[in-house]
Amino acid sequence: MSLVLSSETPIDRKFSQQIKRRELLEVFADLYLSPISLDFVVDSMPTIENRRIGGVFHLSGSVELSYAELAHRLAKKLDRASDMVRETTATKSATPVLYRPQHPSLGMDSTFKTLEIL
Repeated sequence: MSLVLSSETPIDRKFSQQIKRRELLEVFADLYLSPISLDFVVDSMPTIENRRIGGVFHLSGSVELSYAELAHRLAKKLDRASDMVRETTATKSATPVLYRPQHPSLGMDSTFKTLEIL
């Protein structure tokens, strides 16, 4: 699975709380994720279990977006101005970034063809 997001995921909760409090949110524009919702994971599990087919199947988001894009989307969803989101880069940040995937999404072709999950 790629990154699973829900309103209780720490990154989502942190971003949302700061946006709601109208605090400046500094996020990376050069660090990407391919999120999937918790609902998608929960809905997919019975299909995977019931098919009883061996193999490796991926659950991944259909798009790759930066953490900055995620923050802008959350601001819009919460009816807040996106100018409270300040973009920075992981390369310029003093915060250590241990994992920087170039392409965080996982191919879902096999999962879709075999299990018809999309």
